Amino acid sequence: MQPKIKILLTLCKFTISPNMRFIFLIIASIAFSCNGISAQKSLKIAEKAHKAGDYYTSVAFYEMAFKDKKFEKLKSKATHYFKYAESCRFSHNFAKAETYYKKVVESNENKSKFHTLDFWYAYTLKHNAKYQEAKDEFEKFLSQKDPTKEHLALERMAKQEIKSCILALEIYQRPIEGVSVENVGDNVNTKYSDFAPHLVDGDLYYSSLKFEAQAQRRAGVDDPTEKHLYGKLMVAREGGKVKGNLLTNLNQKYQNIGNSTVSTDGKRLYYTVCEKDLNFEFICKIYVSERANKNSNWGKGKELAINSKKGTNTHPNVSFDSTLNKEVIFFVSSRDGGLGETDIYYVTYEGNGKYGEPVNLGNIINTEGKEATPYFHQSTQTLFFSSTWHPGLGGFDIFKSKRSNGQWTEAENVGVPLNSAANDLYFFISPQVDTFGYFSSNRPGSKILTGESCCNDIYALVLPAEIEPGKPVELVVSVEPEPTPKPEPKPEPEPVVIPLPEPEPELIIVKVEPNPIPEPKPELPVVSQEKVVEPEVKPIPEPEVIVSELEKMLPLTLYFHNDEPDSNTLAITTKTNYTQAYNSFMAYKEMYVREFSTQFKDNEQKITAADRVRNFFDNTVTKQFQQMNEFMALLLIFMESGESIEISVRGFCSPRSSTNYNVNLAKRRIACLKNQINTYQNGALSKYTNSGKIKFVDLPIGEAEVPVGISDNLLDPRNSICSPEASAQRKVHIEAIKKR
Repeated sequence: MQPKIKILLTLCKFTISPNMRFIFLIIASIAFSCNGISAQKSLKIAEKAHKAGDYYTSVAFYEMAFKDKKFEKLKSKATHYFKYAESCRFSHNFAKAETYYKKVVESNENKSKFHTLDFWYAYTLKHNAKYQEAKDEFEKFLSQKDPTKEHLALERMAKQEIKSCILALEIYQRPIEGVSVENVGDNVNTKYSDFAPHLVDGDLYYSSLKFEAQAQRRAGVDDPTEKHLYGKLMVAREGGKVKGNLLTNLNQKYQNIGNSTVSTDGKRLYYTVCEKDLNFEFICKIYVSERANKNSNWGKGKELAINSKKGTNTHPNVSFDSTLNKEVIFFVSSRDGGLGETDIYYVTYEGNGKYGEPVNLGNIINTEGKEATPYFHQSTQTLFFSSTWHPGLGGFDIFKSKRSNGQWTEAENVGVPLNSAANDLYFFISPQVDTFGYFSSNRPGSKILTGESCCNDIYALVLPAEIEPGKPVELVVSVEPEPTPKPEPKPEPEPVVIPLPEPEPELIIVKVEPNPIPEPKPELPVVSQEKVVEPEVKPIPEPEVIVSELEKMLPLTLYFHNDEPDSNTLAITTKTNYTQAYNSFMAYKEMYVREFSTQFKDNEQKITAADRVRNFFDNTVTKQFQQMNEFMALLLIFMESGESIEISVRGFCSPRSSTNYNVNLAKRRIACLKNQINTYQNGALSKYTNSGKIKFVDLPIGEAEVPVGISDNLLDPRNSICSPEASAQRKVHIEAIKKR
């Protein structure tokens, strides 16, 4: 008897199903003789694996059969090609799936039994970024008069996919300027799936997969050994600069756990635990863990009462509601009563472990497809989420929707390079740096276990100074989707803006004589883009109306040159007002442009870099300065009506210099803002600050590590000082106001 050789087939299954099941891995150890398995037996095993949903094993054995010379002698190959293509598609290997669907399309065999062939062929073309070809094939599919259930079930989806192809063709013509995307590297990413990134106290929390158990079945030639991957919560210290490790206390053996998010006070960590039900489907539930402070370990998790008895509950994200002064938890669920396969909901946190009733975000956000991984950016009142149904470039695309007057705006695709022809999920913006964040994707370039697209990696992203990725794209679509009645969305209260402290570039002294820029004169009594209206003609608005208008301007962000005002001092006060600080900062504009752009050798890159810096100064720094003056004008009208107000402000500092130095610098910036209020209109507001009618609340000043992707190198002032990302960190906020 010839010796037997065991071949190890390592197979990774990546699926996001309606219940957002966790990734798991099956390793099959197949024993066979040196003569190999026959083509017929390989096909038999492949078909059996395909029917059981074990697509990676199916792919492996189909490929084994295709290499056998006896396979070429088979009269009918189309069925095997089709099932192989299906297995490749389910395992997210769209390149191979496209190739073999095409073999079936071009074969001379009878294809009438493949009712969905043209649809899935078009689908793989789309996932391989061949959008015009995909559009043509989807239209071909719709032109067929096939009354079968399989065909009819996909017709509505085909119409939606045509819209997606049209959008993709437009989006790829105009990628977002000033956005960079970079794999965060080996400290975090593995050949398995790594996902759900977010920052907690400067550390990168994320979810990953680790081998936990091996269950050996009875020994036999055709009996595989299974190894299961379990999702675990991970932490990579210093924003991912230190290699990731398991998060202390929360991970349990043989338990799938992941998708964490932290409360605004940093004391509650929400996450999901997933287990298989009787049908072997993963059902997830949301848990919460508490800690006393940031130096404490997380305590034992408790299941939340908001979990539905039927369906899955996952992807929690914490925000804050300014009207009710409560936490709001966004999450995803497949519970009964939803609009699609998975919908986004929210609940309020009532305190003492109690929560409100779940509210569906409605049909502007949710669709008949899958919505996932919500993230609410408090400063811009924008919900970012992923969806398979809204017109997109791949499987899951990232979308955004702003909340205005309690309603959501139409969902907008955030465009390229944040989205790709693959799956793009878990969008997150750093609470320390508004222009820096993360997301997860299985796009080309990700580390993989098997197949081109099997496994997610975490990517760092850098946005333009104002967090406005992507612009609306007007679509002209020839195919009208069939109307589907949807329930109206329930309005949601407005959240308060409570960002965490942000980092600041290192000290650098540059001697430049500033050219003074005069302070713009605001229009009174109402700030408007229209012509000036004389005060005696226009009635003074009610105080409540003025407060509402002031709140719309928040957070008001004012930017500074490095180590200003009053460099090289430990003083906590300054005589400088913000108009003077603004003039000083703007005087350095061309120096910033020159220093940042000259590091690039390619002329086109130099031009792009220079434009990014000028855009930051012209459209962010100057715009916020102008808005500050509009804010002051309205504030003066409000105070002259006899009212009192509380203004919450926050300064920001970096841990790179000594703690005392940076905290004092942040306090000087707050003092600079207060000076601006006191000197506005020749001191018109000073009597209200002196009498206490204007009360300032100085919010806590903290320190934060610079996340991966933002330079903190003392020897690299071009990037740590002059880049738009570094410049956007040096600021002071007016975060909230309250009528007293």
